[in-house]
Amino acid sequence: KILKIQELEKLGAEVLLFQADAADESKMEEVFTRAKAHFGPINGIIHSAGVADGCLIQQRTRDITDPVLAPKIKGTLVLHRLLEENCEALEFVVFCSSLGSILAGVGQAGYCAANNFLDSFSYYRNSRRRSTTICINWDSWNEVGMAVEAVRQRQARALPQNALSPLEGIEVFDRIIATFTINTNIAVSTRDLNRLREEKYTRLQADIARHQKWLQKEEIFPSDVPGTFPRSQKKSL
Repeated sequence: KILKIQELEKLGAEVLLFQADAADESKMEEVFTRAKAHFGPINGIIHSAGVADGCLIQQRTRDITDPVLAPKIKGTLVLHRLLEENCEALEFVVFCSSLGSILAGVGQAGYCAANNFLDSFSYYRNSRRRSTTICINWDSWNEVGMAVEAVRQRQARALPQNALSPLEGIEVFDRIIATFTINTNIAVSTRDLNRLREEKYTRLQADIARHQKWLQKEEIFPSDVPGTFPRSQKKSL
C-alpha cells in the first residue's frame, strides 16, 4: 500500500493519510476538519469501508453481526451528517456496495443487509438533490479487496473464478465516474447477472421443495443441508 501511495505522489498527487473507524463520529469529524484545513473544500467522497461476514443465521449473535453492519450502516449515517455540514463544493459521493445485496450467499445475512442499506440510502440522498450519490454493487476482486483478505484469513475457501482484476476494476470505476450524472446505481458483474439470479432462484425453489418433502414424510433432516437438524433436536425460534 505504501508503494501505491508513492506511485500516486510521483504522478503529482498529494496524499494525506488518516486512520479512523468510519462508524466513530468524533474520529471522522476530526478527519474532515483536518482534511479541509489542508486541502480546502471537499469535492468527492468514496465510501468503501466494510467487514467480511461468514455465519449462518441460526448461529448469529449480536456480537457477530454488529461489526459487519457498523461500517456500512452507522458509517454511512456518520458520513451523511458530516457531509450536510461540508457540502458547499461536494460533487459526488460513491458508495461501494456489493453484488451480495442482489445475490446473497450462505452465511452472508449481515453483509447482505449492510449492502442493501447502502443501495437504499443512495436513493434517499439522490432524492434530496444536494449532490450526486453513486452506489456500485461490485463483484469480487482478485489480488486486492475483502474477498482476498477473507481467503487469506481462511474465512472463505477460494476466490470466485471470474473475479475482477484490479485493472478491470479501475477501468470500470473510471467509466462510472465519467457517466455518474446518468447512472447512479450500478451493478458490476463479470457474468450474466440475470442468469445468475435465475440459477440462484432455481436452486432455492429446489431446496424448498426438498424441505417440504421431508416435512410431509416426517423424516430426519439430512445433515448436509445448512441450518437443519433432527426433529428430536428441533429448536423453538
